[in-house]
Amino acid sequence: MQRPVVIDIGSKYIQGGFSGELQPRFRVEHNLCFARYNRVCLSELLQAVFVKHLLTKPKLHSVVVIEDIMSPRGLRNMLITVLLRDLQVSG
Repeated sequence: MQRPVVIDIGSKYIQGGFSGELQPRFRVEHNLCFARYNRVCLSELLQAVFVKHLLTKPKLHSVVVIEDIMSPRGLRNMLITVLLRDLQVSG
């Protein structure tokens, strides 16, 4: 397995890179409305993060997600579903 991917999901930006790097490789503004928990949009956004910004396949990496401690449980559950089922990242 290759180095884990670190993804920081904020209310306005998603940033991330590979573990051990000193700074994020990318920072992308998103317009997801977390109140609606749109699984399709989140799946497409994370797929683009891996393919376009990290130039890798999700299946090759485990993922460390950094999120706000106050983020809703529904969002957290949807994020886990998207990462494990849709993108098939290592658990």
